[in-house]
Amino acid sequence: MKKLAVSFILSAAILTPSITAHAAPNKAELNTYLKSISMTQSELEDYLSYNYDETLDDFKSVKELKETLGDPLTPQTLKKLLAKYDMTEQEVTKLAIENGEMEKGDTLLGTFYFVSDVESIITLDQSDMGAFSPDGLSDIFSKIGVTETELNNLTEYLTKVTEQDPSIQSKLEALMEQSQNLTEVSDTKDLTPEMLAQIAHTVKELQSLLKIDVKVYTDVNGTKTHLSLKDFLSLDSLDNQKFIVEIYSADGELLLDAILSDDLFKDGFYNDIAKETTKIVAKPTTFVPKTEKGGKLPKTAGHYLDWSIVGLLLMLGSVVLRKKMFTTR
Repeated sequence: MKKLAVSFILSAAILTPSITAHAAPNKAELNTYLKSISMTQSELEDYLSYNYDETLDDFKSVKELKETLGDPLTPQTLKKLLAKYDMTEQEVTKLAIENGEMEKGDTLLGTFYFVSDVESIITLDQSDMGAFSPDGLSDIFSKIGVTETELNNLTEYLTKVTEQDPSIQSKLEALMEQSQNLTEVSDTKDLTPEMLAQIAHTVKELQSLLKIDVKVYTDVNGTKTHLSLKDFLSLDSLDNQKFIVEIYSADGELLLDAILSDDLFKDGFYNDIAKETTKIVAKPTTFVPKTEKGGKLPKTAGHYLDWSIVGLLLMLGSVVLRKKMFTTR
């Protein structure tokens, strides 16, 4: 991967005195370029970090930077892009809002920096991954008692956490990529002890990364009993139990709770979770919208974070439940 290559080169530069570790773009040329795209250096640094996991020092010239970022979004380039895909600005705006990539009342020109930012929204919608919509998971969540208010609470909390550490998004994407093999298990009998260990590791990593606390309980005839993650993964059978999954903030505030049961298995619920979550994991956030003063990450940055996390957590739990359901049948 490009980032690994960059890391290797920089490491070699440190160990070899004759090699210069950084070759940043010419300062004067950079200032001229920043003015032409109406960005500050801080905003560009945020953009590169969020979208490419790069810094300005990773580019040896403004020319290379331009080739990477493409054309800036202007009334002229937007008009050309819309004509290319035979779409109206209203249609693309609606699509961006539905995908959570901009807020109602915002405009494309006021939100995005480059043509590629908007084009990615269009092409993603036209691809198979575009089949994902928040409504799809919203319907699934409603079956397990997760309300819109709870999702909003989780969104607000995760937004704050992300603003404090912009690197979270790339770390989360890497974690999800590592978990994709779990969604590809067609027969739960193939779920190995190593995969169960991977589930445990992923949940622990999510908790640490996002400053959340995930608790699991069994509910047998109204009696609620706490289960450690290890105990949950070690269960031999369901015995008509219900499982309550609760997500807390670092301050102990309950953000969301969900109820999973074997009844949902009959409706193909757990397969739906895996299917929808796979779409999210495969769908990258390819831009960071324009920021407010100070280069602070916007409210929409990582909007898919809440869907991704909840979907991934439920998917991991559902994989375990599916295995245990097959075991008891």
